[in-house]
Amino acid sequence: MKFSNILSIIILGQSAYGQSSCKKITTRKEVNDMTLKDWEVYQSTIAKAQTTTDKDYPGGLSIWEAAADFHNKISNEIHWSCVFLFWHRLFIKNVETKLQQINPDFFFPYFDSSRVWDKVDNSLVWKYLGTKGNPVDDPIFKKNKLKEGGNSRALQRDYTSLNGRVPSMEQYNQIYQQSLAGGGYPFYAKHMEAIHGVFHTQCGGNGGQMANMYSPLDPLFYMHHGHFDSMLVQAQAGWTTYGKSQVGGNTAKGETCTLNTKIPGYNNRIGDVLEVRNLCVHYALPGEKSNGASTNPADYPNGGLTPTGTRSAQATQTAGANPSNVPSYQYPPDYVHCNKCFPSLPESWLKMQQQGSKDTDLNEIAKLLDTTCNKIVEQVKTGYIVPPMPAYPAESRPVVSYNSTDSKYTPPTGPIDVQPNYSVATNGCAESSSFVVLALGLATFLL
Repeated sequence: MKFSNILSIIILGQSAYGQSSCKKITTRKEVNDMTLKDWEVYQSTIAKAQTTTDKDYPGGLSIWEAAADFHNKISNEIHWSCVFLFWHRLFIKNVETKLQQINPDFFFPYFDSSRVWDKVDNSLVWKYLGTKGNPVDDPIFKKNKLKEGGNSRALQRDYTSLNGRVPSMEQYNQIYQQSLAGGGYPFYAKHMEAIHGVFHTQCGGNGGQMANMYSPLDPLFYMHHGHFDSMLVQAQAGWTTYGKSQVGGNTAKGETCTLNTKIPGYNNRIGDVLEVRNLCVHYALPGEKSNGASTNPADYPNGGLTPTGTRSAQATQTAGANPSNVPSYQYPPDYVHCNKCFPSLPESWLKMQQQGSKDTDLNEIAKLLDTTCNKIVEQVKTGYIVPPMPAYPAESRPVVSYNSTDSKYTPPTGPIDVQPNYSVATNGCAESSSFVVLALGLATFLL
């Protein structure tokens, strides 16, 4: 890439938060930092989206249902692929923009379940999304049926308890630390896609939407993938600091991912969304009271719950951690370090995830995740704690480095437009019958 192109990207990234390029910056908060008003807007907007027809999407589906249908029909091209993290970054922005047309104050929050991995059941998120059941007694859809392919059914989640059954902070930190030695994005992308399935399968269980390709029907989907996108933002900053690759790996079709690789279902390229600032999105760090956020405890649930696990600006001195000038995501003061491992990913999930991909190593990486988790548990017993990921505030986070020689890619000169191509909904990938079987809970799904 020419120096002039690199310079133009750096200027773009810096100006985006200076309000000169973005008409509006959407700040996505961690769920514990949402105010009562935030939750009211969140619930009412999603409820409205479930009854508002998406005029851009074929088939007369609602905005909420169309997003899930799109995810299902494009699934073979976006899973077990190097585009996975970038596709979901763009998809969340796409759906969020549609919901902001209903209420401009809407945003998708993220849920960092790893901070409370041992006590997930106690999270306030369930107060606003409902917990478990068939159907879930949730306050948004109120047991109304949602269209899921050729069927309609209410939201379902099937689990006994999530405590200790989702990844801890150590697991995510370990993947990031290994990516520094393993070349950056290609290593990180595969291992994060693999481990992301744990939360999906544990929440969805036997037949819940979170355990199939209609998972965007469950609001948990966006909270979960928002968490992964927030971690990607910080990992990218780390790779910039260390000079690691920001792109790479293979698509589901076996092609090498470059900045110029087209994102399936969109007319956008990976380079367009490499820097999240290009989407006019900001992920607030947990506990961050910025951008006009209220400091009045009465404005928050539970009288202003102080979030645990604030991403401190302190530099860690742990051996092997980030350089002393890199702020780190500190473990919460009351955090219970990993002393048990999450359940192995079910074979049915692994098969579904990689069925459209030429890469067939998901099972192998899933086993490595299990092995790594067991090692982490043993390390914790000896007192060794995996060094944390970076935690840059927006104003000091370095702009993602486009260290590529891809001459075919022309970088954007301002915030990008999300350009969905919904032709896949009518002539794209055929719907897999295995998804429908899984959705109805008729498949064998071992937990």
